[in-house]
Amino acid sequence: MVVELHAPDNRRSRWSYRFAGTPKAVPSVLMNRDIVDCCRDHLAKLAKVVLRFNDRFPFHGCPSRALTPEGVKALGINIDEAFAMLGYPRG
Repeated sequence: MVVELHAPDNRRSRWSYRFAGTPKAVPSVLMNRDIVDCCRDHLAKLAKVVLRFNDRFPFHGCPSRALTPEGVKALGINIDEAFAMLGYPRG
C-alpha cells in the first residue's frame, strides 16, 4: 500500500508496504513486491477461477439459474421434491 504523508515542512513522503524475508518462508514471487499489488493480482486470479467455474457449471453455483427449466433439466432436479424440501405442500 502506498501512503502519502506530509512532513511539517510540506515535503511529501511515500510509504510502501512490501513482503520481506522473515523466519517463515515468503514465496519468491512475492519478495520485495508491494502488498497491494500482490493482493490485486491474487483477487484477479480468484475472479478468473470463479468465472471459469460459472462458464463450465452455470447451474451449480446460482440458485436462480438452477431453478430455470434448463437448470432443472441439467441438474436432474425433481421440482416437486425440491419444493417439498422447502416446506411447500405437494402438488
